[in-house]
Amino acid sequence: MNSLKFEKCLTIIEKIGSPLANNFALTESDLMIYKSLLLYFHGNPEFEKIIPGYSLKKGLIVRGGIGTGKTTLFKVFKIYYKQYLSKYSFHLFSTTSIVDSFIINGAIVLPSHGIHSFKRSVDGIPDFKQPIIKCYDDLGVEPKSANHFGNARNVIADIFLKRYDLFMKYGMRTFISTNLSPSQIEKFYGQRVRSRLREMCNEIIYEGEDRRR
Repeated sequence: MNSLKFEKCLTIIEKIGSPLANNFALTESDLMIYKSLLLYFHGNPEFEKIIPGYSLKKGLIVRGGIGTGKTTLFKVFKIYYKQYLSKYSFHLFSTTSIVDSFIINGAIVLPSHGIHSFKRSVDGIPDFKQPIIKCYDDLGVEPKSANHFGNARNVIADIFLKRYDLFMKYGMRTFISTNLSPSQIEKFYGQRVRSRLREMCNEIIYEGEDRRR
């Protein structure tokens, strides 16, 4: 992707971002992140040269401080992906809303984030060649343990472990935004989840100050 192409894409991104966040503007550090993700979403092999271990086959975990713009970034690319790259896009969820749904409805909510997370034919048959990308926003804000009629579990940990299995078998990608460090993720979700997230996601560090101040 040449500089002219980047400039055109960034103009589109600024247009998308303006209604989503007050005074939306890409700073110098933002530009590095957005350019990297433009390569990723366009499937450009140059993405894999940014850092050893980066892969277009993996998902994304965007890590950074509170208010740096992680949620806005995924909202922008959700629109960009659908409007300019595919008739489909990824689905965006807050981890808190998923846990709240489990508390009310129980384990019935979990398959939609796992084995039922595939596009379907007109006959309703799942197409295992088309796994659905899902984005989990604000990882770590939700309660660690949720209880539904005495059935307590770490809901998000369960979802990630299942999506890891589907990543290995079908290439199912997962996107995540979080304020947690790797060690905090391990403390909150366990060593297995931390290890699997490292294997299934490209880590993007989003530096910057809290824009909500």
